[in-house]
Amino acid sequence: MLPVEMYQMTKLDNLNLQDNEFVGNMEEVVDTKPTPEILKFLEALSVSKSSAAIELNGRGYSTVPGILRKYDEVVLLDLSKNGIYEVPSMIGLMLSLTNLNLRSNKLSTLPGELQAVDKLKELDLGQNRMKEVPPCIQALQDLKKFWMDRNAVRRLPVWMSALVSLFYLNVDSNKIKELEPTFQEMEQLRQVHMRSNRLIQMPEVLCVIPGMQELYLSESKNIFLLPGMIQKM
Repeated sequence: MLPVEMYQMTKLDNLNLQDNEFVGNMEEVVDTKPTPEILKFLEALSVSKSSAAIELNGRGYSTVPGILRKYDEVVLLDLSKNGIYEVPSMIGLMLSLTNLNLRSNKLSTLPGELQAVDKLKELDLGQNRMKEVPPCIQALQDLKKFWMDRNAVRRLPVWMSALVSLFYLNVDSNKIKELEPTFQEMEQLRQVHMRSNRLIQMPEVLCVIPGMQELYLSESKNIFLLPGMIQKM
């Protein structure tokens, strides 16, 4: 992956990096000509409702267009339903983002630079290839709605209790067997979707969250017991 500093070069006239082994795409950093990828991006931008909301869903991208780095005031970015394997580090420069949709791609993780986007309120990572919740999310203290459904996550990390603003969580269709006790500290949680996981019983920690309003556990075929704590809901 190319370092985030590469996306901040605005004065350089000539850069020679031949005979290296970069795995990133330099066209993401230096847009020197109207390539078909850039033209496709500009066409999509022209039909967006505004430059503050860029919707590039279902466009067949395999990489995130590097030209996006020039739109650092974007509030909503929709890259869902593409074939994206990797989110570049430049995402950390889009500090105005409040809504990021990466659903239905081929992502296995997210770059650490995302933690700088601390205004993010809604993050959709549903239907990707993730086996764990990306650690960078821990820093997103303003996150309110988080989708992680249809991945291959086996456990939700202890640090998720640090997401003090989170009130909607969707982890349907994963491989989760239990929840950490620290979940009871997530006092803002109001709605949790945990359908089609590998739970062996209804998590007691969800029963003691004072404001819990909606809890979905259907299609969890291994649940045979309901905890006594359920009376507190």
